[in-house]
Amino acid sequence: MPTPKSKLSKFILSLPATLTGAQIVERAKAKGMKTSGANVYRVRGLFGAKSGKTAAAKVTAASTAKLVAPATPKATPPSKSDFIRSQPATMSAVEVVAKAKADGLKIHVNQVYKVRGRSKAKTVANKVTLPAPKSAAPSKTPTKSKADFVRGFPNLSPKEVVAKAKAEGVKFDVGYVYNVRGSDKSARKKKRAAAKTTTSTSTHTNGVQSLVALSAVSSSAERLLRAVAAEMGLGKAVEILAGERARVQLILKG
Repeated sequence: MPTPKSKLSKFILSLPATLTGAQIVERAKAKGMKTSGANVYRVRGLFGAKSGKTAAAKVTAASTAKLVAPATPKATPPSKSDFIRSQPATMSAVEVVAKAKADGLKIHVNQVYKVRGRSKAKTVANKVTLPAPKSAAPSKTPTKSKADFVRGFPNLSPKEVVAKAKAEGVKFDVGYVYNVRGSDKSARKKKRAAAKTTTSTSTHTNGVQSLVALSAVSSSAERLLRAVAAEMGLGKAVEILAGERARVQLILKG
């Protein structure tokens, strides 16, 4: 059974263990309590072991808490190259070195030039782009000639044709209209003449062929007439000749 604590014992135990017995006696006297140094040591001897274990447990718990608690990560200082890139481009290399020194970084002027040179080269490389593929050129519509323009308005007067051409950005005078139309008219006449020549040649050829045919017919008729006259007499031959003549006339008319 644990020893009960008196009011005096509780008072002694509540004071810091760093106080001496004489100091505790004086404080107890100030509180109206009487004790001695020997009593202080006796009370601490009786109850001090348990209190010591409790204090040791508290110290151990505090130490464990410190070990378990995650250490706050230290901010990683920027690299020298990153520091240089973070500075404005308008800042000179000397100014960058001075600012780095103020922030605890040691940078040489040459390093500033080197880092900025690489950054500039990368920027230029990123800006270089491949040329866009050339699109196929649209096919041009054949330009209408002036002569074709004139021929497109056969029912308009030369002046009207000139005025219409001017409105569409085509320039020529009335004389040009007459020349084109005259040239076309001459060409048409030549075509008609050539067609007539071809027709007459064909007709002549057909006529010659007809005459040859008629000559052959006449020769046949003559031979036939002689044969009939020898066999049937002259009267019958004349009758046959009249019939052949009528047939020849029909052929010539046809």
